[in-house]
Amino acid sequence: MKPTLAPKRLNVVWHDGRVVGELLHSGPILFRYVPAWLETGHNLSPLKLPFDVRPINCHDADDGVPGMISDALPDTWGRRVAESVFAQRSLGKPTPFRLMAWINSRSLGAIGFLPAMDVASPADDPSHRILAAALEREARAIVEGDITVILSNFTSGLTGGGAHPKYLVYAKPDNTLRLRGAAQPLADGEKPCILKLNVKGAYRHRAELAYLRMAARAGIETPGARILTDDNGRDHLLVERFDVEPSGRKRHFHSLAGLLHRPRGSLDYADLIRACAQLGCPRSDLLAIARRLLFNLRAGNQDDHGKNHAFLYNEDSRTWALAPAFDLTHSPGLDRGMKIGGEVVPQLSRLNPWLLDAGITSDELNAASEGVDAALVAWPEIARAAGVPEPQVAEVAATHMRIAAQSRG
Repeated sequence: MKPTLAPKRLNVVWHDGRVVGELLHSGPILFRYVPAWLETGHNLSPLKLPFDVRPINCHDADDGVPGMISDALPDTWGRRVAESVFAQRSLGKPTPFRLMAWINSRSLGAIGFLPAMDVASPADDPSHRILAAALEREARAIVEGDITVILSNFTSGLTGGGAHPKYLVYAKPDNTLRLRGAAQPLADGEKPCILKLNVKGAYRHRAELAYLRMAARAGIETPGARILTDDNGRDHLLVERFDVEPSGRKRHFHSLAGLLHRPRGSLDYADLIRACAQLGCPRSDLLAIARRLLFNLRAGNQDDHGKNHAFLYNEDSRTWALAPAFDLTHSPGLDRGMKIGGEVVPQLSRLNPWLLDAGITSDELNAASEGVDAALVAWPEIARAAGVPEPQVAEVAATHMRIAAQSRG
């Protein structure tokens, strides 16, 4: 039977099935909250999206949809998967509206989309287990542009954000994986994770693991992570999801870029600090932002753009909090994803007063700075423990020294 194409109207649904709002595709995509959801008081995007029943045209936002919806859609890699699946199944172009129907309830965060596009696969069976090597093999076919392979594991749309191959999985203690993230409850020992696949050496997973550990050493909250070596000896990175509670309940996840309806590369740490205050986050989150800023600057992580900073909504307490830091790695480049007070690499003479003006006390700034410096000094030890090759250990250490000299002016 030929898969059904996406309809022209979709419901945005909460993790428990309640309808949050409606999307109508009539040229532009219009969104409106439904009255029953407004009565709950759960304002899921309070900074830019009106919390009322008026239809909203977000043509200036990513994908022409509200940021909270764009955050649930696949990014560069996921869209590459979608293009392969859609081409193989004659589903046409994977437009944002069709992507929503394809993703259904298998996205990051707590919202999903109904009715779902009918693209059932063997992976939809909750008992279906698979090895990382099989996922890597099919991801490699997509990288090489081979749409003739049977994409049996990817038709469920289990992809995370970013440009590199990654999938949403449940990791089992025996190193097998279960797909179909919407299946609940979790089995004993199962952990919801993002699997970052190593395809043709396209991603330096041990370095990213070391960066997560180095950030934790600096006092930054990070998700748990470990290396998963497949049957072919290829290393992949498993990162635990923080948008899924131990019970299996999904949490609402909203990126900074999505909250502000801004392109990911157009933001400043001032925007992150301002959003934190506007959402009513605890003051400890302001200190967390300062640590993250100092770490990303001094560790040479240029990939800290507006999609790589996010907030989580607690539906029980109706409060927002800064999400743990993620996608931390050595990624030097010409431009930062997030500027700092309008600058790319501010000198200490300007950085410290800027942070003090943001509300960080001198003692707090000194403690955060010393913590980051101590973590960077420990880089060789942390990197070797994570299995980073010696040439890369030296390369990253040299980057740290260069940035330190540059910031001193």
